[in-house]
Amino acid sequence: MSQTLTRYGRMEVLDFDSCVSRAIKTYGEWAQDEIDLIGGFLRPGSCVFDIGAFIGTHTLAFSRLVGEQGKVYSFEPRREIFDILTKNIELNNLGNVTAFNAAVSDELSNVGLSSLSQSDDANLGGLALYDSPFVSGDGDYSVKVVSIDSLDIDQVDLIKIDVEGMEDSVLNGAVETIKKHRPIIFAECNSLSSGVKLLSLSERLGYTVLGALTNAFSPNNFNGVEENYFSDAKELGLLLIPRERLVEFERVIASLLLPYIDDTDALAMILLHKPQYYVEVLKGTSPGKILGLTLPLPFEFAKSGNSTNEIEELREILKKTTDLKTYAETIAQEHFSNLKRLENELTELTAARALAESAAQDWQAKLEYLRKSLWNRIFYR
Repeated sequence: MSQTLTRYGRMEVLDFDSCVSRAIKTYGEWAQDEIDLIGGFLRPGSCVFDIGAFIGTHTLAFSRLVGEQGKVYSFEPRREIFDILTKNIELNNLGNVTAFNAAVSDELSNVGLSSLSQSDDANLGGLALYDSPFVSGDGDYSVKVVSIDSLDIDQVDLIKIDVEGMEDSVLNGAVETIKKHRPIIFAECNSLSSGVKLLSLSERLGYTVLGALTNAFSPNNFNGVEENYFSDAKELGLLLIPRERLVEFERVIASLLLPYIDDTDALAMILLHKPQYYVEVLKGTSPGKILGLTLPLPFEFAKSGNSTNEIEELREILKKTTDLKTYAETIAQEHFSNLKRLENELTELTAARALAESAAQDWQAKLEYLRKSLWNRIFYR
């Protein structure tokens, strides 16, 4: 273990962790684009669940974003990693963070975990709860498995989940909490199979899903390091927003330019834009092993003349769309001008009516005066 200064404060890292800890030591940050995106949905006083907190990059960032009046609940099951998480919380005096050495799922239980081996470099942030690579022994210790619903927290504004394929289990154990508090949910998505489960759950709970691809490397990193050892790697998260709260976050959503993920095809498309997806997931499938990763589409299609025709068609559609937009703006301007003219005429008519009513009242008063004068003359004559 070693300690370093980061964007989030001082942090201890795991020297044998080849991904998150290495990024923190090199760049002074990890997944900052993702943190910035999630931060757009947080306010001072918000309550956040950090499920799969690892050594605390998101936890430390969330703590700052929600402020002293806010609250962060962080969950990390692996003993060695949880120890680093709690040290990082203490190093930065984060009084608004509560850490749990527990896994989160949809059933209350206990699970036996093996100690991590420190002899080999590994992506420790990529270990699923029940995975066994890079560990030694067999069930060296037991850890609690809790559900979010079982905690009965009275405020939940955002849930961030990074649990390597168990995201749907976490949410299935939070259904009552979600129904009650309607939080924003940000869930990691590494495969089509895990993402489809989230789409189904979102539909059932009345949530809209957007896809968030973020770069692993940020050229504006805290340490100002230009070397990019992540290459073009990206992280994919699914942003789940209650449909009734879309208007509330309309500006944030518009600024992010995130695509809507409304079916399996849309999910497949955004996954294909994550470079690691080919090697980490597709390569290991049966078709991947037999057919390889040389895909006929879109690569071969791009070489054919069809792509040129398609581009021209898209240009024509864009031109027509632009023409229609211009026409619509012209019509709207004409209607606006007519509306202003009618408003002016109405103002003039209203003033004329008021003047006429005033004049009528004056004539009525004069007639009444004349009537009384004439009556007095006749009566007292």
